[in-house]
Amino acid sequence: MSTMPVNSSTLLPLELVDKCIGSRIHIIMKNDKEIVGTLLGFDDFVNMLLEDVTEYETTPEGRRVTKLDQILLNGNNITMVIKKNNNNTRPNHTNNIAPSSFELLHPINCKKK
Repeated sequence: MSTMPVNSSTLLPLELVDKCIGSRIHIIMKNDKEIVGTLLGFDDFVNMLLEDVTEYETTPEGRRVTKLDQILLNGNNITMVIKKNNNNTRPNHTNNIAPSSFELLHPINCKKK
């Protein structure tokens, strides 16, 4: 059994999420929903509190968009977290592929405001 060497500059997943507090993020859920909002906080279970939220849901009738002031997401239902890139203010939602205006959560791109 091999183990990865521990580097003192390596960040744990919760540390990466913590660096994105105050930033716009895009969340892909396990169901047919995607959430875009500003991360206000989270806990050890990655339950997330977001504000200025837009929820995108794929239904048989098409894509439904819902605007919400705040939302508390259950961390068990989160599949992927993507940090918003400031190059584009509107996400591109084509074929449920992560929009090009967002970047995968990465320590270099996440900074506290």
